[in-house]
Amino acid sequence: MYATLLASVGWIGCLLFEASRPFGRRVTLPAPKRSKRQRWQDGGVLTGVVVLALAFPQVTREAGGEVCAGKTLGRCAGTIEGGVARLALAPVGAPVELQSNLEAIEYRHTGGRDWTLYERPAVSLLKSGHPVAPAGVAADVKVSVNASELDGWILVTVLVTEKGQQTASFTTRFKSPASLQPGADGKRKLVVDLSRNVERPFGAREDLLDELYRQLRIAIGSQREVDEASIQVGRPSTLIATTAVPDGAILADARPAKSCDGVLKADSGDAETELHPYAGALRAQLLFVRQPQPTPTVMLYHNDRVGCHGRSVWVAANRWLDRQLQIRKYDMDGKLQRHLLVEMRALREGEFQTLDEASLVERDGQVEFDLVVQQITGKARRERFRVKL
Repeated sequence: MYATLLASVGWIGCLLFEASRPFGRRVTLPAPKRSKRQRWQDGGVLTGVVVLALAFPQVTREAGGEVCAGKTLGRCAGTIEGGVARLALAPVGAPVELQSNLEAIEYRHTGGRDWTLYERPAVSLLKSGHPVAPAGVAADVKVSVNASELDGWILVTVLVTEKGQQTASFTTRFKSPASLQPGADGKRKLVVDLSRNVERPFGAREDLLDELYRQLRIAIGSQREVDEASIQVGRPSTLIATTAVPDGAILADARPAKSCDGVLKADSGDAETELHPYAGALRAQLLFVRQPQPTPTVMLYHNDRVGCHGRSVWVAANRWLDRQLQIRKYDMDGKLQRHLLVEMRALREGEFQTLDEASLVERDGQVEFDLVVQQITGKARRERFRVKL
C-alpha cells in the first residue's frame, strides 16, 4: 500500500511499485456465466462467419455470371460473327500484307486477381506462320484488321483476301466497358475490361495468342492444307466407354510417337517453335521418308498427336476452342485417306483432354479413339469414342 502511495513521487515511486508486483496478489473478477441461449448465438455467429469466408469467392464469381474458361478472351468478352468461305493459300513463312488501324487489344482483369494481356495483330499473324510483308512488297494474301465504333459497340473486323477475292470475314463485337484509345504510330488501342468471372488463359503470356490468332490460323493455309480441306467431312462422336486412369499413367508428350521412326521426319526448318502450347502454333513440318518426290508437307502444330500403326499414319489436332477434333489418316507414302472434323462435347470447368494417338483405329466403317481427360486436381479418366464414317 505504501509503495502505491509513493508511486507518484518521480521515478523512485515507479521503481518501488514495479518491485512490489511479485509480492502482491492479482485481482481477478469472476467470469460472467453465459446462458444457453447466448452460447447458441455465439455458435451461430461463428458458423456464419466460417460459411461466409468459404463461400465469398464463389459468390462473387457467380455474381459476375457463368465462369468463362477454356475460351479465347475475345469470346468471353464479345460476340463473333462470320467465318471462312475458303482457305487463302500462302505457304508457311510466306509474307502476308497486313493493313490495320489497331495496335493491340488490351485485356484487363481487376476482379481481385489483377492481370493484363495483349493481343497484337502483327504478332498473331507471325505466330500463325506468316510475317508481315514489308511496305511496298506485293503479297497475294492480304489481311485487314479494323477497329471502329457503332451504336455503342466496339467492332473489330478481320477480312482476308487472296488476289483481290475475299476468302474470310470475322466481326467481333465488344460492348461497354470496352473502349478505343489512342495508340502508337497513329493507330488505336482497344481496351477491354473483363468481368470477374473470366479466367486467365492457362499458360498465357503477356503477348497473347487469342481470337485474332485463331481467325488468321483457320483462314490461311499451306498448299497441302488447302488441298486437304476439299475432302474434309464433319461427323458427330459417341461416347462408348469410360475407365479410370491410375496415378502417373498420363500420356507422354512426344510428337511424333516412337512408332513413326523411319516413317516420318519432323523438320522445324523456318517454322516457329516454343510458342503458346495450347493455341495450335506451328511446331514443325512432317516429311514422309518413303515419298521419293518432294510434296507439300504436313504441318505439325502444338498439341497435335501423331501415331504410326496398322500401315497408317494418324495426325490428330485438338481444336478445343471449337470443341472439335481434326483427324487425318495417311498411308505410309503420305496419301491422305481420311479427313474428319469430329464434334466433341464440352468439358467441365478445370478439365483438359489429350488424344491417345495409339488408340486410333478404323474398322467396320467406324473410327474409334481414346481421350485422356485430366483435372486440375490431378485425377484423370480415359474416354473411348466412336465415329461413324
